[in-house]
Amino acid sequence: MSLNLDHNTPTVLNVLIERIQNLKKSGKFEDAIRAAETAVESARRLIEDRPDQIINLVTCLELLGNLLRICGKEMESEAIYVEALSYEGSEKIEMRQLARIKSNLACIYDNNNLNDEAIILYNQAIDTFSSPQTPSRRCPRPQISKLKPQNLKPQTSTPQFSHSSLTELKNLKSQV
Repeated sequence: MSLNLDHNTPTVLNVLIERIQNLKKSGKFEDAIRAAETAVESARRLIEDRPDQIINLVTCLELLGNLLRICGKEMESEAIYVEALSYEGSEKIEMRQLARIKSNLACIYDNNNLNDEAIILYNQAIDTFSSPQTPSRRCPRPQISKLKPQNLKPQTSTPQFSHSSLTELKNLKSQV
């Protein structure tokens, strides 16, 4: 993940983001989640006075969502990703970052058999990643601004793939 750590990122967020990354690398995911929650709250307070810092809030939300998803907390992760995507219309947010968030949210929907929602997000992420535009291109007007959490049920079993998904994977494998 490309983080937006530069001279414009407030020092407190730099420290928190670095701490989150170190905790994650050392396998201390619950501690990393707590640090990411602190970073999100700090970024929320920051944008009250400095709306130009919205990119830092989205970055912190992405980090938190990723950690929650890694820890199997899909319901919480979904809400965080949806919040991050609510800032899609901001000129400060990079399209590739939004595409990563959409892809992660699509995985959650896919794992919970919300196929229509997953397909929409996967396609939007693919369109962005396959775009000939430069990676730093900024986001246009919102495309899924009305996205709301789907109130996922806690997952108790291994995700199931559809027959068509398995067939596609087999076809791809045979081509390799």
